[in-house]
Amino acid sequence: LSLHDALPILIYSCNIWRMIVEFSFLHIADIHLDRPFSGLSEFSWNNNLEQICKNAMERILNNIIDFAILKNVDFILIAGDTFDSCEQDFSSKLILKRAFQRLNSAEIDVYLICGNHDPLYSYSKTTFNYDENSCIKIIGFNTQNCTELPVKNKLGENIAVLHAFSFNEEKSNQNPVKYFNRASSGFNIGLLHCDLNADSNSPYAPCLISELKDLNYDYYALGHIHIPSFQSENIQYSGTIQGRNIKETGAHGIRYIKVQDNPIVKNAFIPTDIIRFEDIYVDISPANDAIEVLNIIEEKINEKINENKNSVEAYLIRPFLTGCSSCFGEINENFYNTLSEKIKSDFS
Repeated sequence: LSLHDALPILIYSCNIWRMIVEFSFLHIADIHLDRPFSGLSEFSWNNNLEQICKNAMERILNNIIDFAILKNVDFILIAGDTFDSCEQDFSSKLILKRAFQRLNSAEIDVYLICGNHDPLYSYSKTTFNYDENSCIKIIGFNTQNCTELPVKNKLGENIAVLHAFSFNEEKSNQNPVKYFNRASSGFNIGLLHCDLNADSNSPYAPCLISELKDLNYDYYALGHIHIPSFQSENIQYSGTIQGRNIKETGAHGIRYIKVQDNPIVKNAFIPTDIIRFEDIYVDISPANDAIEVLNIIEEKINEKINENKNSVEAYLIRPFLTGCSSCFGEINENFYNTLSEKIKSDFS
């Protein structure tokens, strides 16, 4: 092996060879298994969309696991609210159990904390097979301090330090940051389900972004907020993996983080949703009659669909009309009924 060949993986300093520490992980949150899609009566409907909704969550979880295996990630962080309720139906339990089995077979460690929707008693140890000997670890239940544990790669080498806090009950108005220790040596990760910058009376673990920054961790994997939220370069809500209603518009997914010798060298949002809710705002000022209005709306819908035509299988789009038009009087209930039928015909 020549020195030139060795340079990508070794650094020579003070006559000592040192291996570069590289690892990657996924940040996932707010899966909410058991939560149904809602508000769908507002949209044009067909049997194909119904089938997509029925199988969406299982397919998305399998797609995420495929991605984790493809990228050969070292571990996965799940930041709470994996279930929508502490009382789950059998099919949801089975979906998660199968997902865990696939990850265990791939030797990808999973570190899961519990949120307000899925406190500790939501998980049967015999059903989900989580313990110190499994790749699946449900953590963060020390009520005096947060869980602090070393994270290892497949070779058994320490690659990070994980600080985690879980919900023991469905509500927690305690600030979780007070349980966290300041950063130790190595790459430090905070894993918590919290209400960032909320009023101190919030029942969902209120804390401040300034308090997280004071801990000096390298990355914070947050859960609770369903819209992906970029608080800072290293403090992020990944959001839910699939929007379920019109309030959860836009792309939803996970974060893929790659680390090399402590600095984060890749921090990417990976869309995972296969059904997407969108609001579009359509300026009808140029239209001279209702036919032109309809054409403008369909053009805007096509633009939105073509943005992600390779990944999103179904759009649920709500158009809002703006601007002044001479044909305003034609925009009535009959127009909307005709518009709905035409969109259903053209885009189904």
